Amino acid sequence: MAAQVVAKYHAHTYVYTRNLMKDLKQKSYVLLAISGSPSELVGVFAKVYGFDDFVASEYVVDESGAYTGEVVESHHNKDQILKKLVQKHGLNYQDSVAIGDSRGDISLLAAAERAIAFNPDVNLLEAAKDNAWKIVVERKSIAYELEEQDGRYLLA
Repeated sequence: MAAQVVAKYHAHTYVYTRNLMKDLKQKSYVLLAISGSPSELVGVFAKVYGFDDFVASEYVVDESGAYTGEVVESHHNKDQILKKLVQKHGLNYQDSVAIGDSRGDISLLAAAERAIAFNPDVNLLEAAKDNAWKIVVERKSIAYELEEQDGRYLLA
């Protein structure tokens, strides 16, 4: 099923993130994905987009191969998950880039040298403002960066 979803929707990505991934890969960055989505789906997307490794939610399967409905959440404490991936791949945080879209990504973004709040939810937007992180909003294939000026955020 995951392969069918990816086959149908793999081109439905945001221009900003697609270009960022391409640019980082050209600069020999290691791409890591940490997601609360199902690992079966994230794994296929990660392969299609050239991620080097990923961590995602695991769904428990019983002895007959059926899903039990139990989920092993892996999207909490993303900074700690990132730390393990950094150690696993012999990386460091120098020149690191992190991108996230929700409250669950705040610890991950705080761990990186360059944080990008992309289409952020209200909680991440507030954290991005407080931490002076880049804020990018993409709509209809146009990406807007928000810049703070005198306490207000303007489209750049």
